[in-house]
Amino acid sequence: MSRRGRGEGGVYQEPNGRWVGQLDLGPGPGGKRVRRKVRGRTKSEVATKLRDLRNAEANRPALSGQVLTLGELLHRWLDTVAAARVSRSTLDGYRHQVDRHIAPALGAVRLDRLTPEHLDDLFLRLARNGYSRSSLVKLRSIIGQAVRWGMKRRHIGWDVATLAELPPPDVFSSAKPKQKRVPRALTRSEAAAFAEASKGRHNGAALVVALTVGLRPGELLALCWDDVDLEAGTLHVRRAWKGTGEHRHLGPPKTRGSVRSIALPAVVVERLKAHRREQLEHRLSAPVWADDAPDLVFPSRTGQPLDMANLRRLVTDVAGAAGIVGKVSGYDLRHTATSLLSEAGVRNELLADLLGHVDTRMVERHYRHRPTDAVAIAVEPMGELLAGSG
Repeated sequence: MSRRGRGEGGVYQEPNGRWVGQLDLGPGPGGKRVRRKVRGRTKSEVATKLRDLRNAEANRPALSGQVLTLGELLHRWLDTVAAARVSRSTLDGYRHQVDRHIAPALGAVRLDRLTPEHLDDLFLRLARNGYSRSSLVKLRSIIGQAVRWGMKRRHIGWDVATLAELPPPDVFSSAKPKQKRVPRALTRSEAAAFAEASKGRHNGAALVVALTVGLRPGELLALCWDDVDLEAGTLHVRRAWKGTGEHRHLGPPKTRGSVRSIALPAVVVERLKAHRREQLEHRLSAPVWADDAPDLVFPSRTGQPLDMANLRRLVTDVAGAAGIVGKVSGYDLRHTATSLLSEAGVRNELLADLLGHVDTRMVERHYRHRPTDAVAIAVEPMGELLAGSG
C-alpha cells in the first residue's frame, strides 16, 4: 500500500484502490486510544475529509458552560498544576514560552474555536524563524499538558495539541538559523570613555561596578546595601533576580560558585560612596519612595526594583554618550571586565572566582582573547583604567 506524505494525517491506499485516512485522537475518556477513519476515491478527497475531522473533533463544545481563551487556560494551568509540580526555574521557563510565543499569537483564541491548524500555523512560523524541532516539541508539550488538564475540567472538548503536527524536516533544514549574538568586549579606551560618560547619571555607578568586577545583570540589580561594605571595600553576591514581569523574584545566584565576595578597586568604592549619598538625599526629597521594597543599591527613582529594560536603556545611552559605535549590552560589560583583566595577566582561577564560575573552563571558552580589532590588549588592572578616566 502507498503510505501518506508527512502532514496529511494517516492517509494510505487499500488494495482495492480506495483511499483511507486514519486519525489518532489520543486517549479517550477511559484512557483507551481513539482512532477515526474516513474513506474516499482520491487521496486529496481523503486529505480534505481528514482535515475536516480534525477540526470537528477539536471543536467539540466545552461542557463546563464557561468558555475560556487559550491564554486563560494556559495561565490557570501554570498557576495551579505547574506551580505545584515543577521547580521555580522550570515554571519561569514555561511562563516565558507562553508569554513570548503562545500568548501573542493565540492567547485570545477561544477554546471552542481553537483548531489544530492554529497550532500548525504557529509551529510553522516559528520553524521558519529558526526554531529547532526540539524547541517546538517542548512548546507543544506545554500546550498539551494545559489542554489535557482543561479537558478534565470540561473547558475544551478534545486534545488539539495531539492533533496538531510539527512541520516536516525540510522546513527546519531550510530555515535560517537564529544567530546568537557574540558577546562584545570594549577596548581599553572605549571602557575608559564609557566609565567617564556614566558620571552624573542615575545609577551610573552600577555600570562602573559591572565594568570593573563583571557582575551578571541579575546579580547587579539584586545588590542590597547590606551586601556592600564600603569601609572594607568589598561586596558580596548572595542573590539574583529570577523570572520576568509579575513573576520576577529574588533567588539564589546562577550556580553554587556564584555566591562570592569581591574586593573593589578604590575608585569604585568612591563612586559607590557618592552614589549612596545621592541616593539618601533623593530618598528624603522624593514624593514617593517604596519603603517596603528591599534596600537596593541600584533601585528606580521611587525605590522599586530596577528592571532589565531600564538597565539596557542606561547602557545604551551611556555607550552613545561615550561615542561607542554599535550595540553594547549589560553582559558586554561583564565580558569587557574579564577580557581586560585576562589580557592584564590575571590567572583563570582568579577570574573564575571573580565571575562566579565553578571552574575555569567557562573562562577559557569565552574570555581568552587573541589580539583583534574588537579587543585591545589591556595591560593595566581595571582600577587603574577607571582612575585614569577621571
